[in-house]
Order: sequence, then structure tokens, then C-alpha cells
Amino acid sequence: MIKLKTNFEQRFEKILIPCFTGAGECSHDKTLDYKLYDTVYLQVHLPAVKPELVLLSQNGSSIVDFGNVCIGQTKKLELTLKSISEDPVSLSTSAFPHDGTFQKVNATRDLAPLGLHQMILEFTPRTKAKYYEVVEVRTKKSTLHLHLHGCGVEPSLVVSPDSGTLDLGHVMLVRYYTVHLLSRTTLKLTCSTVYHYSARSRMWSRPSVSQ
Repeated sequence: MIKLKTNFEQRFEKILIPCFTGAGECSHDKTLDYKLYDTVYLQVHLPAVKPELVLLSQNGSSIVDFGNVCIGQTKKLELTLKSISEDPVSLSTSAFPHDGTFQKVNATRDLAPLGLHQMILEFTPRTKAKYYEVVEVRTKKSTLHLHLHGCGVEPSLVVSPDSGTLDLGHVMLVRYYTVHLLSRTTLKLTCSTVYHYSARSRMWSRPSVSQ
């Protein structure tokens, strides 16, 4: 898609559409008699113009998916925009949501001929919901539409074993015993935590934790 846009040749086409007109009331089969000399011709112009700006990242796809993000957390994505114009290009964007769900972090700057611009976007969900927004990146001659997607989730943590009691049993002095705890969230992420208990004395000592 990117190669197609950069090697695109501008062209102009036009289509002539005949529109047949008639007077009177339609018959029972919903038809109306018409005369050829009452034909009106509609000429449609179809100019194909080379865009000034293309999206290099995400294989050129305009769908920007942030995926699942915890409520109150922020995820950032970096997009690479490229000018394919031989002239300097002035960039501007449409307004982002006023609630701050989707935001543009860095400033939009003008591009030199065939120049690049890194646009940093962030997604901060406020509630447990799916979010969708269309943002326009405008130049003088073309407009690039970015479709922003994201889902706010409220994770819950489940620890296994879930009995509430962790019995390490008897451990000899200067020896250690390892136990694995499995924590699972609603984000389909699994974190395995390893607790090391070292019996350095007859008293209980705080275990060390590694992940």
C-alpha cells in the first residue's frame, strides 16, 4: 500500500451518466414513460490526486489499536508519518477528545520535502468500556484519517493457592525452601512469583521475592 501511494500517478477521469425523466403518474408496476429528448446527462469528475502524507508504521494501516489498558493507566504508541511531496508540507490535526482519553503528546511540526515526523499518541481509559475515535491529520491537499481503538479494563488479581495460608513446613538451619505462587489477572496475563525462605535461625525471617 505504501509503495502504491509513493509511486502513484495523478490522473483525471470523468463519467457521463444519463438520467431519464418523464411526466405524469407511475403505473401499477411503478414505471413511468419517458422520452429520449427529455434525457438529462450528469457529468461526474473523478480526479485521482497523490496524497502528500502517508503512514509508514503499522504497515500503512490507519487503524491504531491500543488494546486492553487498565483504568487510570496510560499506554503510548508512536506513529511514523512521511511526506511524499516534493514541497514542504504543513501539518495540523483535528481536535482530540476533551476528556483526555486519547491525546497527542508531542507537537505537530511542518515537514521538509520527503521528511518524516514521529507522532506520539497516548490512551488513558477512565472507565471500563471500549473507546473509538477518528482523528484527522491534515495537509493543504489531503487528509489522513487515524482510527483510534482502545479498551479500558478493570483487572482483578487471583492468587493460587487461594487458601490464605502459606505453610512452608519445617526447614533446617542454613537451608532454604522455595514455593511458587501463581497470580492471574483478567487481562490474560500470568505472573509467577517465587518465594525463598531461608532458615538462618529458629526465628521467622522475611522471605525474599523474585519474579
